[in-house]
Amino acid sequence: MRDYIVLYLNGERRKLRGKEVFMTLSDYLRSHLLTGTKVVCEEGDCGACTVMKGDLVSNKLDYKTINSCITFMHLLDCSHIVTVEGLSKASGARKVQDSMVECHGAQCGFCTPGIVMSLVDMAQAADKKITEKKVKNCLAGNLCRCTGYDSIIKAGTNIDFNSVKNFSSQFAEDQIIKDFSVESKNSIEIEFGENKFYAPVKLSDVIKLNQQKEMLVKSSATDLGVQINKERLFPKSRVSLSQVKSLYEISQNEDFIIVGAKVSLTILQDYVEEIIPEFYELLKIFASPQIKNAATLVGNIANASPIGDTIPFLMVSQSELELTGPNGKRRVNINDFYTGYKQMDMSQDELITNVFIRKPVKNEVLKLYKVSKRKDLDISCVTAGFRLKLKDESNVIESVDIALGGVGATVLKMQDSEHALLGKDYKLEEFEKTGALASKSIAPMSDVRGSEEYRRILVRNMYTKFYLDSSVIFKQSELQAGASHES
Repeated sequence: MRDYIVLYLNGERRKLRGKEVFMTLSDYLRSHLLTGTKVVCEEGDCGACTVMKGDLVSNKLDYKTINSCITFMHLLDCSHIVTVEGLSKASGARKVQDSMVECHGAQCGFCTPGIVMSLVDMAQAADKKITEKKVKNCLAGNLCRCTGYDSIIKAGTNIDFNSVKNFSSQFAEDQIIKDFSVESKNSIEIEFGENKFYAPVKLSDVIKLNQQKEMLVKSSATDLGVQINKERLFPKSRVSLSQVKSLYEISQNEDFIIVGAKVSLTILQDYVEEIIPEFYELLKIFASPQIKNAATLVGNIANASPIGDTIPFLMVSQSELELTGPNGKRRVNINDFYTGYKQMDMSQDELITNVFIRKPVKNEVLKLYKVSKRKDLDISCVTAGFRLKLKDESNVIESVDIALGGVGATVLKMQDSEHALLGKDYKLEEFEKTGALASKSIAPMSDVRGSEEYRRILVRNMYTKFYLDSSVIFKQSELQAGASHES
């Protein structure tokens, strides 16, 4: 057991106790005169506070961008943080800064350090083929208030990325890795006034702590960080899952992809690209790279938002949740999990430890939709998931699953729509009729993202859109089958 956290900052070892353990990373940096990291929104939206975080993966440090304004120091144990000031120690990375200067990509300067860090992240990737689209995707989590995007994108595409060296060759990583390998074997318990922080290495110890009243268990806190920053949440006792190595595992068997509670959305996105490409495409626009590098699938589920982007997919795929508590483990279908607004079939002393995503079966069509005011980094207005299969060599609907988000107190499994379509001929009229009925049965609200009427129209149109999209897929499958038969 240790009463401190250990991290490296721009290659230098830091050992933290007391008040600093409970600070946000951005506040810690600025209090230590590393003011290149800017704080603007404190919500993880603008990217001005972007830094690089290196985690120990397979005996090497894997660096990804994160938002420092919603990341707490106690979640950074055994991490190496590189800020914009640290690039002076990584000579190759300075070429990114040079390109921003040469292309006039810096204007007022608030967004510039975060943009540089995001471009450095892209430059360190294995794929050195840089396109304008890749630069735009890389910067999806960085806002420029001076609207200097053209110059910034030009700066990104003009970088000689082959000359940008990885951080592994710039810092004394062998020593850092050796240090982390030793320290990560010990659980953490820190107290400062009324604040308490625990990071056990055993899941059983997390479960014991979770039985205590008002104990807040955190995975990455991308949403909780915003609530704490905006003084909507005042946790005094916090537990981190970061030291429980088994929760970082992602694997698959014949029927399921099994996702641990600490698997980031970035890792999940890469994992499902070939297995469930439709889910991969949704995750691409789920949030910014900085958010996905920290956020988890379990966090999105446990947040229980009526517009959680992944939930419609999990519902239509009949995915299951593994809940672990003092009485052991149990599995529950996610369609039976939400019982009301922010209410779940999970006792206070249980945690979601794994998600079992059911893999697609042959000849079924899966389509996922997200409607929001902008494509990237935006909260959804309406989300939808459709999964359908036709009977062999017929035009009859054999199975159908439909789920909608943003139209009620929870994400809704549209059982009436499913029953209305099951066994019917696969025709546009059936989907138009069912969509019209569905738009009347939901209970959407009006807010800044869309009016009640707008949401009803969206739902009706989504049924039509799914028919049109799926009919194209079925026709392509028929053509491919015909071509295969002829050959």
